[in-house]
Amino acid sequence: MHKITDFKPLFKVSGRKFYEHPIHGDETGVVMEYAGKFWQLDVYDKPDQYETADIVELIQGNVYTQLDQYGRRIEQC
Repeated sequence: MHKITDFKPLFKVSGRKFYEHPIHGDETGVVMEYAGKFWQLDVYDKPDQYETADIVELIQGNVYTQLDQYGRRIEQC
């Protein structure tokens, strides 16, 4: 099983790294690293800096699902 960080980021926007999902590949949205954690997004293409700022706000509001380092869901309690 591969870790998310075993792969080179697909792209970087505003200092944020975006990865392809290590299990589902391009069949699901990209994974973003934020605050040392990984988040499953519903974004498939490279966001611009403003969209990235919006994504960060949504992460802070617990809208997106947190993943472990292998791309598995961490259930929010």
